[in-house]
Amino acid sequence: MIMKKQVLNYVIILIATLSTSFSVANSGLPSSGITTIEFENVHAGEILSMYTQSYELVYSESVTENGLFRKNYDMSLLPDGNYIIVLEKTEKLETQTFTIQNGIAVNLSEKSSFKSLQLI
Repeated sequence: MIMKKQVLNYVIILIATLSTSFSVANSGLPSSGITTIEFENVHAGEILSMYTQSYELVYSESVTENGLFRKNYDMSLLPDGNYIIVLEKTEKLETQTFTIQNGIAVNLSEKSSFKSLQLI
């Protein structure tokens, strides 16, 4: 229960520190903890979520504009560990993984795409 409360506190702080821009790439300021997350060809209404390695939701937001999605996030507020970002598109999921070490996003993966399944 304490861990969930800590994660919720981190989510609140993360939301409060969002800037107006989002690719997973380090900002170039190694000690800042600011990381840019970017996805191309997004559409309004698609959902971007961030999960811990045990699939606990850390953050989620709805895309509001078509085109390039780019925002800066202060990752220094997250506990060390592995994370996955998921962009839920209409016909597929796009994912990217990264690790937080000492408040900095490292070991950024290439983006992966998976086709969505339709239930009949």
